[in-house]
Amino acid sequence: MTETTVQSIAGAISEAAGLMSAAGDTLHAKQAQELNSKLTDGRLTVAFCGHFSAGKSTLINRLCGTKLLPSSPIPTSANVVSIRGGDRAYAAVETVKNGVASKAEVPIDQLDRYCVDGEQFTSVSIVYPSELLGDHTVLLDTPGIDSTDDAHRMATESALHLADVVFYVMDYNHVQSEINFSFAKQLKDWGKPLYFIVNQIDKHRDRELSFASYRQSVEDAFHAWHLEPAGIVYLSLREPEHPHQEWEQLLELLDKLQTIRKPLCVYSVEASLRHVADGHMKWSEQQAEPERERLLAEAGGVEAVALVTTQMDQLKQKIRQVSEQKEVYRAQLRKELQTLLDNANITPAGLRDLAQTFLESRKPGFKAGLLFAAAKTAAEQERRLLAFSEELNSLISASIDWHVKHLLRTEAERITYDGELLESELARNLAWLPDSEWLIARVKPGAVISNEYTMTFSRDLAADVKAVYRQRALEIIDALADHAAAVGEAAAAEAESQLAALRAQAGALHALTALAKRAEEHKARLTAALPEAPARPALPAPRAAVAGGGTAAQAGSDAAEARGVLASESGRSAQAGQHHAAAGRSALAGGAALAQQHSAAARLASAAELLAPHAALAAAAQAMSDKAKRLQDSRFTIALFGAFSAGKSSLANALIGEPVLPVSPNPTTAAINRLVPPTAEHGHGTARIVMKTRAAIIDDVRYSLALLGEKEQQSDDAALMLAIDRLSPDSIGAGGRPHFSFLRAARAGWAEHEPLLGQQLSVDQAEYEKYVAEESRSCFVSEIELHYDCALTAQGIVLVDTPGADSVNARHTGVAFNYIKNADAVLFVTYYNHAFSQADRQFLMQLGRVKDQFELDKMFFLVNAADLAADQEELTGVLKHVETNLLQHAIRSPRLFPVSSLQALDGKLDGNAELLQRSGIEAFEQSFLSFIQNDLGRLAIDAAEQDLKRAAATVAGWLQSAEGDAAGREAELVALLQAVNEAKIDISALQTGTIPEQLKQELSELLYYVVQRIQYRFGEFYNLAFNPASLQDDGRDLRKAIWTSWLELQRLVQLELSQEMLATSLRMERGIHTQLQKQYIHTAQRLENSISAYSAVPYAPAALPTPDEPTAWEADNVDAKLLWSRFKSPRQFFEGEGKSILRKELEALLAPSLNGWMSEQTLLWTSLYEQIWQKAADQAGKQLQDDMLAYESGKRISLSGSADTAELKQLYNQLIHI
Repeated sequence: MTETTVQSIAGAISEAAGLMSAAGDTLHAKQAQELNSKLTDGRLTVAFCGHFSAGKSTLINRLCGTKLLPSSPIPTSANVVSIRGGDRAYAAVETVKNGVASKAEVPIDQLDRYCVDGEQFTSVSIVYPSELLGDHTVLLDTPGIDSTDDAHRMATESALHLADVVFYVMDYNHVQSEINFSFAKQLKDWGKPLYFIVNQIDKHRDRELSFASYRQSVEDAFHAWHLEPAGIVYLSLREPEHPHQEWEQLLELLDKLQTIRKPLCVYSVEASLRHVADGHMKWSEQQAEPERERLLAEAGGVEAVALVTTQMDQLKQKIRQVSEQKEVYRAQLRKELQTLLDNANITPAGLRDLAQTFLESRKPGFKAGLLFAAAKTAAEQERRLLAFSEELNSLISASIDWHVKHLLRTEAERITYDGELLESELARNLAWLPDSEWLIARVKPGAVISNEYTMTFSRDLAADVKAVYRQRALEIIDALADHAAAVGEAAAAEAESQLAALRAQAGALHALTALAKRAEEHKARLTAALPEAPARPALPAPRAAVAGGGTAAQAGSDAAEARGVLASESGRSAQAGQHHAAAGRSALAGGAALAQQHSAAARLASAAELLAPHAALAAAAQAMSDKAKRLQDSRFTIALFGAFSAGKSSLANALIGEPVLPVSPNPTTAAINRLVPPTAEHGHGTARIVMKTRAAIIDDVRYSLALLGEKEQQSDDAALMLAIDRLSPDSIGAGGRPHFSFLRAARAGWAEHEPLLGQQLSVDQAEYEKYVAEESRSCFVSEIELHYDCALTAQGIVLVDTPGADSVNARHTGVAFNYIKNADAVLFVTYYNHAFSQADRQFLMQLGRVKDQFELDKMFFLVNAADLAADQEELTGVLKHVETNLLQHAIRSPRLFPVSSLQALDGKLDGNAELLQRSGIEAFEQSFLSFIQNDLGRLAIDAAEQDLKRAAATVAGWLQSAEGDAAGREAELVALLQAVNEAKIDISALQTGTIPEQLKQELSELLYYVVQRIQYRFGEFYNLAFNPASLQDDGRDLRKAIWTSWLELQRLVQLELSQEMLATSLRMERGIHTQLQKQYIHTAQRLENSISAYSAVPYAPAALPTPDEPTAWEADNVDAKLLWSRFKSPRQFFEGEGKSILRKELEALLAPSLNGWMSEQTLLWTSLYEQIWQKAADQAGKQLQDDMLAYESGKRISLSGSADTAELKQLYNQLIHI
């Protein structure tokens, strides 16, 4: 770094800071001045960023050679902590009380509370003697990146402002998490030199995939998002001797970086200065925004600004036209009338001939005929007059009357003259036609009738007719002209008013232009003050690692071949069968898991065999036999839930004791993945792949495109693929990344898998693993069943591995709900050093809603990777943290187990009892086995015991009746028949009863409170959707970004509604069974009281249908214009009132929509549950009647005297001793 460069940048900082200060921006001016002190400090500033619990603090402690910072899997750092070398160890903390800042020195051993408390203590600076730091390096520890925690983000940004180089630290298992991509992109856009550190690589297992493949997948993932760091370092702080450890490379890298700290400092300071300048310009825009908004409002809004000048010209032209028209309108209309009359020919040759005969009849001495001449003459004159008159009037109507009226009507309509008034004036003025007297009067007395006179008469006649029409039409024209003048004056007045308003708008426009010009001039001055961007120093890359004693060249070759290896890694688990013996050490694998159920099945089968020979007991025997078979063949379903990379598949493998399911630190399970016993059709190691239907995958693609703001509904597959091709990762916000990844995978796999849609495929295990692990395949899959012979499946236990709660497929809430509802056990897996994601919280809330609806508590919660705990105290703290989170979701006293699925699987495979014990899996398995045996098993045993007791009681009742005397049996038979007839009436009443009003009221209230809870949580959903991470001014289209934020808000509300409706269906199901069971018991007791020795079959809850998922709620009254009007800019939105104003408006807009949607659902569900009740009641009544009639049949036989009492006694004794 030359002195000239330092001086030029220092001068630029001072000038830029002065401009910012003069503009009133003290914050950015101060930040700029801070860069000056950094420029002269001469130290390399290294910032460590990343998600909390990625190991930043532990890494810094290791670099410093001592524990300076608190570290825990629970979020700790709430401040930016700086560490520099010095002669003695001490720390300085800055506190703010009542707005006054003060500094104090504190001992190093008391640092923990200062680092953790980010509200009371605003900054922590540590000085510590360290050879690594010396007098040349400063380390910065930042709060964990949490996109919804604005305070943490702002603290981290303040650290990046002073950093020369950034190391972004990631957990091995969560490299591809959404927050990593989002924040890494922000760092890239800032322009800071960036390195990635993948920490905790001791979690790697070669049996899952080779390390070269893992490295390649990491590089490919970031390359796909246009993120290419200066280097990636892989570390394990727990296992310093790990074969892929790159600790020395990190130290070398830091040393190389400090040797170029001067040019790095210049580059970093210049980049930060430009970042501060950008921040200042955004601040300036924010400051000018109120004035700009006011002027825009005066100018009529953004859209109106460009139209003002044009509108003013148009109005001036209109005023001139109105003024001119006042003078010329009457004359112009008269002229048109005259032209029309002049062109009207009403005396053509035919009429002139009639005129000739008419005139001849008017000559003196005209006579017609010899006899009775006077009368004939008068008649002939009248005939000729009438013929002439009719033809003339016809010509007048056609050539003058119609045209004049059309002219006047057209003009009246144009000037909005009253139509009815015009018609009355036309009827009054233009209804005239020449009559006989008028025509006769036109004949000149004494005229010599000749052809010449006929021509003269016709010409004069036409002129007279037209004169009459002209005079009469002119009266109407005068009325129209007066009206047009009045209308014109009103229009002119309106135009003058509009022109005056536009003159005000024009003033606002000039002011807006001046405002923009001042801003541009200020920006130009600030830009001119900035120094020329220095060349970026050549950044050192981490030295290539040499693992396992190989050569560097060999390591490079491994990396080059990693893509090919990655595709074939998964085949390793095909060898898993050899580990059956090791798996047998599992508590669940001993064959005793379902022993109780199988014992109950055996007892029922024995009883059925005893009852079968007796005709009256045949129905009971068949029922017992069916139940025995169900118990014997029953499958025990374990459903695993949790976020991606929480270790669900790894835990499933640990339970199995074999590496059966594909496991990877990258997201794998994208579809329901079931491990089931082999069948005759599907042998061991084969899988049934159920592909999505074409409609389902197209719907998924459209859904994801819509959430990314692609509004157009593409018409065909090619258009959909083209829409995906147009997407760029640079334009995708944080919340849209899972959808972008899904769309990219669908695009990559479309050509290969489109022909397979809607089919079921049978594949081997190697192919199965590709369908699970490769997203370009798995995104087309609906469900997978792997048929596998192992100790668990041999007992009928089915493992269900579900997609991550944060996967795109998780939107299909009904699938997850069915497993929550119908699975025998639910295992929720969370990761030791990773907080609950929003998707996790959503799922846990659903668990909390439905937990109390089940007869048994079937939920287990596992904290995986517990081997990462530094000590027991830390583990206890994490478990307490998890338990507190569960309590927030209404899950009290959970069965909570810390486990290490990796240690458990290793322990089972290697026969290592000590490792197995350390893994914690044994404690879970023992508790789980107890649940299966003692809770579920006890239910089976109790149900079987009840069936056996009923059978024995029935036989005892028959035996008692058979042993009575003939008279007694006869009387009892009569009573039996009467009681059965009465019982049928009671059963019919049960079957035909309607749903209780109490249940209908409960449904209405449940659905009402669903909306209330949605509205109560609206603020939470709103903050998740409209957050600073998704609405950054980073070059993306902010109009599109805020629209996608709205879509995300709508999606969250839709998801919550879906979850609530499903939970409501479960409550209604339980309510129906509760009420129906009460009615059933009441009816059964009446039967038992009236039918001697009868014991009714217990109520058996029938499976009730879950209502179809309702049509998704959508708000049709929210548009992009409304959202943008409240947004303006991220700073205004988040620091001003934009966010709160929009929230209030959206709440007000959405409430009626939500209530209307729920009202429709209430009507639909009320009708549906009336039908469900009717069907369930009919089924329950039929069950009771069949049982009663079977008892009656046997009882009648015993009362007939033909029963074999010795045989009945023997049967009774056999039943009670089963």
